[in-house]
Amino acid sequence: GKTTTKEMAAAVLGTKYRVLKTEGNFNNRVGLPLTLLRLERKGLVAASYRASPAGPSRKYYTLTPAGQQTLADFTAAWRETAAAVQNVLDSGHKEE
Repeated sequence: GKTTTKEMAAAVLGTKYRVLKTEGNFNNRVGLPLTLLRLERKGLVAASYRASPAGPSRKYYTLTPAGQQTLADFTAAWRETAAAVQNVLDSGHKEE
């Protein structure tokens, strides 16, 4: 399932990269706030409160410079992995 896939991907990527994953199975309202809190504690996002015309103040998050670099690193690694997988898939369909 999704949780097994997440755990396997984190284990593989964790051998080479820093990995942030949800703890357990938080595919619910709790998961996103917990993940944002972890990102904030790691200095990857910054939180600010802003007034809301519809009610109480709301919390907003922005990527910090460290978060932007982490995202850029992850994106590059993901593209590299996707290209490697595509090469494997393409090698099985060579024209003769």
